[in-house]
Amino acid sequence: MVRVCVLASGSGGNMVYIEGQRGALVVDAGLSLREALRRMAAARISPEGVCGILVTHEHADHSRGAGALSRHLRVPVAASVGTAEGFRVQGVAPYGLQTFQPGYRFSLGPFLIEPFPVPHDANQPVGYVVWDGPTKIAVVTDLGYLPLNVQNHVEGAELLILESNHDVELLLKGSYPPWLKQRILSRHGHLSNAAVAEFVRARLDKWCRYLLLAHLSQENNRPDLALSSVMNALYDRRNDETRVVLTSQDVPTPVLEVG
Repeated sequence: MVRVCVLASGSGGNMVYIEGQRGALVVDAGLSLREALRRMAAARISPEGVCGILVTHEHADHSRGAGALSRHLRVPVAASVGTAEGFRVQGVAPYGLQTFQPGYRFSLGPFLIEPFPVPHDANQPVGYVVWDGPTKIAVVTDLGYLPLNVQNHVEGAELLILESNHDVELLLKGSYPPWLKQRILSRHGHLSNAAVAEFVRARLDKWCRYLLLAHLSQENNRPDLALSSVMNALYDRRNDETRVVLTSQDVPTPVLEVG
């Protein structure tokens, strides 16, 4: 059995907890050490079993707490070579740093990790597939579109954490400056509700027990819009078994179990 909790998701900080049979991982550490530990306690999760931290990219909302958390837990941080260079520039100093090239599997504690490239305006950003035995978990946030390689990597995941950042109409009508709107809408920006729905309608079958919608913009999206968009797509796909869970910037999700 694998237990998963999204402790925080959004531009204010991101953190995912994944617990397997013989240990646990954290994916992204965008919270302060104090807040990360507070969220874990609120979700009744113990940090004692964490054997490593995976970071998707160097942007602060995903990495600012990696140094402090890794030193507190005395566990390594794994990141792409490009993300590690971003750490150096930003002054992030993990307890231990393990680097990899996207596309090559590696082990971290009892887990098999499969990092794959995603299109985002960062230095070698990745998504992750985490294997605990036969159980497959996928984490994909901060990407401008869903290329075929990303879709192929996440297929078969029993639990998929996928960005659903913005509603295009809300973004275009909103207060962001034109350059920022263009960045978000670009192929190296953030994923829209419509893009998620298109993927769900085309490929998401009953192998996915939980679809967690992540990184919702607090200004350019609404939970009801993100949820209705994907639920309509699941209806069109005739998939009535995948459960959709909204993540939050402020409150951890329930602890979900798969496997």
